[in-house]
Amino acid sequence: MDLGEEKMKRNGGGQLMDRSVASKRPAAKHAFVTPIQIRLSDIDFFGHVHATRFMEMVFTARREEVKARFGKAVAMLEKEHLGWVVAGVEIRYLRQLRLDDTAEVHTWTIDLRKKECDVGFLVVKNGAKHTAEGVIHFTLVKWPSGWAVALPELIRAQYLADGMFTENEN
Repeated sequence: MDLGEEKMKRNGGGQLMDRSVASKRPAAKHAFVTPIQIRLSDIDFFGHVHATRFMEMVFTARREEVKARFGKAVAMLEKEHLGWVVAGVEIRYLRQLRLDDTAEVHTWTIDLRKKECDVGFLVVKNGAKHTAEGVIHFTLVKWPSGWAVALPELIRAQYLADGMFTENEN
C-alpha cells in the first residue's frame, strides 16, 4: 500500500474513499458561503476563537444553506417526520481566528446516501486564509422513534431539483 492509499478508507460500498477534506471541495458554484460575525463571547482566554465556537459557526452556516437551497425537500422531510441528526464530526484546525478577523463558512454536500449525508465545510478568515476544515456526518431518522431510515426517493429527487448536486456528481 503506498502513502496515498494510507489516507484511504473503505466505506460501506467497498470503495476506497479519500478522507482528506481538500479532495472533497466542490467547484465554487456548489459551495454555499455564509459570512459569520465573530463575537466577543466566541473568544477564549488565549484571545482566539474557542474550538467549540467553530462548530457553532459551521452549524449556523449549514442552517442558512438549508433554508436558502433545500426548502422544498426540508418541508417534505418534516411532513414525513424525518430529520437529519449529527452522527459524527471531523475537524482540522489550521489557523487561529481572532476577534478582529472577518470569517466566512463555505458548506457543500459531499455525498447523499440511502440513510446518510456528508457535508463538507471550510472556515476562511480575512477572505483568503483557511482556518478550519472538516466533514459533518448526518443520519436520517424518523421521529419520534429516533431510528435511522432510508431517504424516500421522492425527497432525494427534490434535493437534486433544489440543486444539492447534479446526478453525475453523486
